[in-house]
Amino acid sequence: MNLGESVLSAEKKYLRTLEDFFAERWGKTRLFSHDIDHHRRVWRYAKELLEVINSHGGTFVPEFPGKLMIASYMHDLGMSADPGIRHGIHSRELCRQFLLKNFPDEPGCEELLDAVENHDNKEYNLDDSSENEILRILSAADDLDAFGYIGIYRYIEI
Repeated sequence: MNLGESVLSAEKKYLRTLEDFFAERWGKTRLFSHDIDHHRRVWRYAKELLEVINSHGGTFVPEFPGKLMIASYMHDLGMSADPGIRHGIHSRELCRQFLLKNFPDEPGCEELLDAVENHDNKEYNLDDSSENEILRILSAADDLDAFGYIGIYRYIEI
């Protein structure tokens, strides 16, 4: 299965369930800079980064795009409980609940949960020594969304 097929497979498997779970947990939270549209854009940037890495010889197991997609949709969901620096911990717990409720047999999710919790650690390792590729791509995709017009509001709100 090539990267494009893996991405499409992940979207078919997870997208509706992720968006429904997000809407349910986000509720009436008033933080427009981190609403569902932010998470959709982070996923779009993450897919673009996957394509660039792939075009430069990087390879991914077929399950990787799905885990990255889940991380993209879950990484700031904890802001519904705490918009401060502890939102990553809350996001991790919500992601764990999402997986248990919807995909209880999903293997190897510790790396995914660590990425969700630590996505705001912006100490990028340029030497490729970081083993958590989900975290590296998620963090970069989140930063890409912080640039530009929407990004200004993100920093004003938080």
